[in-house]
Amino acid sequence: MMNTRAPQVIVLEDHPALRTAFEAAVGAETLYWCSTVNEFRYVLDSGVIPDLAFLDFALDTAGLGIGGTFASETGTGFGALIELHRRFGPLNNMPKPRTIISTALNDQGRLLYAIAASHWFDADVVVDKQAVQAALIADIIAGSDPTPPNLKTNLRTNGYVLDDLFAATDWAAIWQVWAASAGRDEVAYARLNGTVAKNAIRKFRENMPERVQNLHDAFFLHEQWGKLDLAQIANEVSQPTVKDLIHNWIRKFEADEKRTKNVRYDYRPLLGLAHQHSAFFTAPELNAAVTVAEPWKRAQAPFPV
Repeated sequence: MMNTRAPQVIVLEDHPALRTAFEAAVGAETLYWCSTVNEFRYVLDSGVIPDLAFLDFALDTAGLGIGGTFASETGTGFGALIELHRRFGPLNNMPKPRTIISTALNDQGRLLYAIAASHWFDADVVVDKQAVQAALIADIIAGSDPTPPNLKTNLRTNGYVLDDLFAATDWAAIWQVWAASAGRDEVAYARLNGTVAKNAIRKFRENMPERVQNLHDAFFLHEQWGKLDLAQIANEVSQPTVKDLIHNWIRKFEADEKRTKNVRYDYRPLLGLAHQHSAFFTAPELNAAVTVAEPWKRAQAPFPV
């Protein structure tokens, strides 16, 4: 009888409760469990060549309100995707492990991560972590693809809308500080220590709302983005009076930089997206992931001149 080699499975996951399910499906001997990107890197450095890689996104616990670790300490799924890209695939004449994104898709930033993993790093499967059990893991190892059909089609046909958010080489850096800058050019410029020109930040702000809307339309992101964050950052917009309407009409013809954010409605989705999905936009490896993927080379929306 021919012996078949047991698949080598590496898992990047911070919830130890899932380990039992993986051990039941894989076996402890060929399972490599990593709770940080550094551990993931160490396993690969030791010579392990995985057949499958199951990757979560957020590994920090501080964001859950229970203290502990931060993404800057643990890394995110982006770090693992970058490691796999650097070590495997056509560039290295090595077969790429089958890559499975296993994350809580409805949590902050996870859907954007799934889009990026699929579109930028050719991830093979996307599953919601809540559905991950031993039987599902075994099915995936056997070759099945439980990615929801609608999501799979959407990733294939609309993944480009994520490229459009990064159509310039410096837009990732701006995204990383945009929420903390309250959507204000001068604050973003200061947070970036002048490494991105003020004119580039202005072009980012002016050209992004339509791109954000395209992403919303394609992937049905949070319908209420922009409301919560603006309530924290500026006064909530009330129903305008006739006087307000006349005043705002006049203001449209002014080039006054002191116009307040809460009457510039087309910037709400931009700032709202940055807040609602800040885990994605502030991921410590986002700039490195964008450098690898080079989305500006395939963005479909025109680059602002």
